[in-house]
Amino acid sequence: MLASHSHSTKNSTYGQCFRENFLKKGGWGIFWGILVVTILSFTNLPYKSNLENWFLTYMFTFRGTQKTSPEIVMISIGDADFKALGMWPWSRSYHSTMLEILKSIGVKAIGYDILFLYHSETDPQGDKQLINTLSWMDNVVMPIIVEHTEQSTPAVTYPFKGVREAVPLIGYVNISSAKDKSAIGVDMKRGTFYYFGTQVLANYLSVSPEYDETKHGWITVKGNSRSINIPVDEDYRAYINYAGPTNIWKWYSFSEVIKACNKMKEHKTPNIPLHEFKNKIILIGSTGKGMADIWAQPYGLSYGVEIHANFLSNALQGNFIVKLSRKINRMVSYGLIIIISAFLMLSRLRNGIAAAVLTILSIIVASYLLFKN
Repeated sequence: MLASHSHSTKNSTYGQCFRENFLKKGGWGIFWGILVVTILSFTNLPYKSNLENWFLTYMFTFRGTQKTSPEIVMISIGDADFKALGMWPWSRSYHSTMLEILKSIGVKAIGYDILFLYHSETDPQGDKQLINTLSWMDNVVMPIIVEHTEQSTPAVTYPFKGVREAVPLIGYVNISSAKDKSAIGVDMKRGTFYYFGTQVLANYLSVSPEYDETKHGWITVKGNSRSINIPVDEDYRAYINYAGPTNIWKWYSFSEVIKACNKMKEHKTPNIPLHEFKNKIILIGSTGKGMADIWAQPYGLSYGVEIHANFLSNALQGNFIVKLSRKINRMVSYGLIIIISAFLMLSRLRNGIAAAVLTILSIIVASYLLFKN
């Protein structure tokens, strides 16, 4: 009887100790932790996106650069072109000439990231030439600006009327509304308008773009013989897996492409392998001082046309960043709070802190390995 009473007393002491640790110390910690995570998950505070961007930046830095898609060719309008062709703005006839060259080479899709807002008062003939060229081309995407407003209908900035009516496809190029012009993620759709890169991809796959948005968490761009799935979050944002900094891309100068074409007409060897442009996606954008469209990405500053190139490279290689849904993030956070609280409750403080730190480090390492692969 004495032994039985001693065993019962010992079990009672352990049970009482556990209840005191859990209910008086850990229970409230778990309660407040879960409450805070729940509240934060339903709010859009600036520090949340800043922290996420900071974490992703270090992920990219540790991982290093990746290969870009060979299906993309970059043409820049920069300082060297201003020396060769004159200061900006040029006659629109230069742009018409470039489009005709690319069409004759046999490129498959052209993303022309130059916004022609107004008629040229000094060269109306150049405008007519550009409009005429666009009217018979079916593989050109031109940019627009789509901005969210307090009204349900977004504010849209189009090219001037002639270009707007002639161009087969348009897509918005203002990637993010963030004040720091960060481009970790891009909106795939605003109202009835699609992102510029998505339109170029659709044009590359098929002349008539077709999208399937019925599958939750994905936008499918359907082509004639190939379809591409783009992972998106609840807000229709896709997260770009950047290949590297600006110098990761091979650039061709606008003026050098024109010179190379002229050499071919003269039966001379061009300094640019224009034949390699055939069946490719051509992206043309500004890189000149004072006119370049600059955005922040994990490897530093990039030109806007490079953001489109990284997006397209991800789509063609199938290596977008897939972001966990808010629901899964909440569940992971809840589990982490319970595990850390249990360590702190059921062991000595020093051991509990060490175990909690190891748990967090394990999650960070696992996240990096998933990100890298």
